[in-house]
Amino acid sequence: MAVTGVASAQVTMYGVMDQGYGSVTTESDAGVQATKTTGMVSGVQSGSRWGIKGAEDLGGGLTASFQLESAISVGDGASSGFARTSKFALDGSFGTVSMGAQYTPTFSLLGASDVTGTDASTTASIMDVRADNMFMYTSPRINGIQVVAGMSGNKTDSTSGTTTAESDIKDITVSYAAGPVYVAAGSYAVNTTATNATTLVTTVTSEITIKTIAATYDLGVAKLYFNKLTQSQSSVDNGETNYGVKMPMGAVTLLAGYGRNTADSSTSSTDYTIGADYAFSKRTNAYARIAKGQAVNAGTITKEMYVGVRHSF
Repeated sequence: MAVTGVASAQVTMYGVMDQGYGSVTTESDAGVQATKTTGMVSGVQSGSRWGIKGAEDLGGGLTASFQLESAISVGDGASSGFARTSKFALDGSFGTVSMGAQYTPTFSLLGASDVTGTDASTTASIMDVRADNMFMYTSPRINGIQVVAGMSGNKTDSTSGTTTAESDIKDITVSYAAGPVYVAAGSYAVNTTATNATTLVTTVTSEITIKTIAATYDLGVAKLYFNKLTQSQSSVDNGETNYGVKMPMGAVTLLAGYGRNTADSSTSSTDYTIGADYAFSKRTNAYARIAKGQAVNAGTITKEMYVGVRHSF
């Protein structure tokens, strides 16, 4: 649905409805079943959502736009409000400046380099998705190179001279895309905070940093995916390396992913995902997924099976 008014402004409604049936089993590292949940599930391949977005040509090559996006639970119709995305942007020859609740640059990089696009069966697990109150700059892609930088966090200066920040995020990615090749790197940092119950002063207690490298290569008959993340917190390093391949075969697309997780303690674990998609049209497809995930410390094992249908509008 599009509504067009004066000054060439246009507002569009869009969304995704993704509903299926799934089974999720958790086991101990020894293989002893702890829980098993089966039933209808919303948002496996893509989070079910609806949104509105619009843009206005301001002249001189400058465009103003907005986007508001809400999660939907298909099973009961529950909605999150515009908690998925709520942003305003200005776009021009300089690139795009956006402000609001939006995906972090590193998460977008991860989605571009993961075989499942970070759906519910992804082998990638240590990346935050969105940030509130984020100011982001996206450069134009010049000679294949693009830079995306974002920062979030409202700082408070106390009379004692202490400066604190809540959910202070700094994130930057650099990518190169040309023909079948895509390579990228990202650096993400977020401060965690604690508030003193007596003085009510909030201070930074630790910082989490995540370094990412990623790549894809389209062979035509298949597309290869790779990403590697290293997370550091309080001198403890956890990491994961994920590989994937996707093979289109007419209306059917086959995919497989494998992940290896490591920690300072020398413990490790593995993840995998296997799936298939069938395209009824450009906007509607069926999917099936089988996946296994395990915490980096060789802890709880999660096994998942899903089948469902996704429709975009």
